[in-house]
Amino acid sequence: MKKTLTALLLFFVLFALVGPAKAQTPAPPLGTPATPTGVVTGVIVNRTQGGETAISIDIMLHILDQNYSSLNMLHGKSLPDGSFKIEEVPLQTGLLFAMMGVYQGIVYNSDPAPYTGGNEMNINLPIYETTHDLSQAQVDQMHVLFNFAQDGLEVKEIYLLSNLGDRTITGTLTLDDNRPATIQFPLPSRADYIFFEPNDSTRFVQNNGGFVDTGPLVPGERSGKLMVSYLLPLSEQYAYSYTAPIDIKAINLLLPTAAGVTLFGENLGPPQIQVMGDNTEYLIYSLEDLPSGQTINLTFSGQPILDVPANPMVTTATKSNGVLRELAIGGGALGLVIIVLGVWWWRKSQFDELEEDSEDEKVEAEPDDLFPKQIIKKIAQLDEAYDSGKINEADYRSQREALKQEAKAQLVD
Repeated sequence: MKKTLTALLLFFVLFALVGPAKAQTPAPPLGTPATPTGVVTGVIVNRTQGGETAISIDIMLHILDQNYSSLNMLHGKSLPDGSFKIEEVPLQTGLLFAMMGVYQGIVYNSDPAPYTGGNEMNINLPIYETTHDLSQAQVDQMHVLFNFAQDGLEVKEIYLLSNLGDRTITGTLTLDDNRPATIQFPLPSRADYIFFEPNDSTRFVQNNGGFVDTGPLVPGERSGKLMVSYLLPLSEQYAYSYTAPIDIKAINLLLPTAAGVTLFGENLGPPQIQVMGDNTEYLIYSLEDLPSGQTINLTFSGQPILDVPANPMVTTATKSNGVLRELAIGGGALGLVIIVLGVWWWRKSQFDELEEDSEDEKVEAEPDDLFPKQIIKKIAQLDEAYDSGKINEADYRSQREALKQEAKAQLVD
């Protein structure tokens, strides 16, 4: 249990960044006379046993700063033997480099690699064959966060998915529009204010039984992640029921002690009490090895206290360094949660979004697409000002509430 709690705490530390961390070694602007150039070489590596090795595909070299923000993108093509070479690459300290390519309609990325010196870098690009077989997929960890609000029970389900095979899983389902999908997840029939992260309007599709994820699941441990947030309306007796869509290794259910309620259910033992930061206590209930198709039914005991503090998900060291931030606002319609929860994915998504940019270079974002990031940025800046003592608590609360109302108004529109 201690190991699980440690992993859970690390999970929040890793994913609760409000924005990109500052680069440790600032990189000078590209294109200056002092910028040295070199070559990046590599090979397309098919990691599926017996998969095709002689592959010629279009590739892209992404040049990133240490905030994972794109500085430039160079195009190339691998030779028929799978090797590639990109010349005139600005190589300098403080830059990260990552290869990307599309094989059989699926985007693959190498891990970003830092420049370590010299005039040549070697970066291989892993790819995989595909399969419609879902048997090698599992939920490595699932975290369910509960919060009681005036509108009802807010639920956030966070999935860390693993693919234990050597083929990318896709097309296990076919949607009505003939699009392939990968996994179907359940949702309560009364769920409202449903939001997803990543905030991709095409990736997640709601249906009568819940929602489906159309994104492929590449091989690897915790190679996929997603979150769904929703609101269960007010009820005389709150309950939570969930049926595993695929095998689940571990589920952690988090309930703030300030809510004044406890959880009960079959095979659910006593909770661990964990302080997640800022002296916020959580009851953490754990379940292990939930096979596909098995249902858990949980009930809440006690009268919920609805005035739970507005920052229920603060990780350790939040007040000390201003880097880690709350995952949820708490209170009100759950639609507001996604605005702040967007920071949970911000840093990693800087690189993920390059997949879309590579299709047509820099596509100008629509105002609706920019809105969540603008609100997230304002909230992060306000939090940092408060942490550093530049604003008093009264003004901080007032301005934060105004941002929440602005978010709510835009979501309603």
